[in-house]
Amino acid sequence: MELNRKLIKKVYKITKNRSGKQIISKQPKGVLVAGLTESGQIAIGFSLCHRIDRFDYINRKIRAKGLGRRIAEERAIKWSQDEPVNIPSSIEKELQKFIYRCMRFYKNYQFVPWVKNFHETKLSHD
Repeated sequence: MELNRKLIKKVYKITKNRSGKQIISKQPKGVLVAGLTESGQIAIGFSLCHRIDRFDYINRKIRAKGLGRRIAEERAIKWSQDEPVNIPSSIEKELQKFIYRCMRFYKNYQFVPWVKNFHETKLSHD
């Protein structure tokens, strides 16, 4: 199975300096991927690196360009088949923004069940 019409967004670490100004890291901490499954639903997957690791590197030394994106794509396919999904709190806000972006990009398509549930839960909490 493969995703069609992919939408990709890198996620960056945001910190604050002493004066409270936000600083966005140059090194990404993860990636979000959306695409259409063969059944015509929008599947979303993500990949985050551990806070002490470097994104798209193996053992902090070997460059593996596109590794995070490939992991996110595989997860999107796996999770589109009613697989349970654990969403880390560190990516929830970015995921919610990404879902809105997907709604605009894929206008006439439905999300896979876990994305619908996540989105509806977040709407009810806001």
